Amino acid sequence: MKKVLLNEFSTAELEAMFAAGGIDSDITVFGSCESHGGHLPLGPNLFVPAEVARLAAQRLERTIVVPGVPFGTSMHYNATRWRSRCASRR
Repeated sequence: MKKVLLNEFSTAELEAMFAAGGIDSDITVFGSCESHGGHLPLGPNLFVPAEVARLAAQRLERTIVVPGVPFGTSMHYNATRWRSRCASRR
């Protein structure tokens, strides 16, 4: 199985690949961290597409998968006690 996840490469490996023109595209996934019921983990919206991206990159040439971004918007969770918010303050 060929290595495609950015986090699995060393700096030396990446430098050699870029110097040889070995990478020309990457896949990035986004998925919110949210509840899917009390019995399920919070991460399927990220780790399911991350696995699909990994499998796709295995089949593609010169493609790597960069770390996913675990953010999204789910306004229906605003009423929960464990929500977090980002704000800019001056």
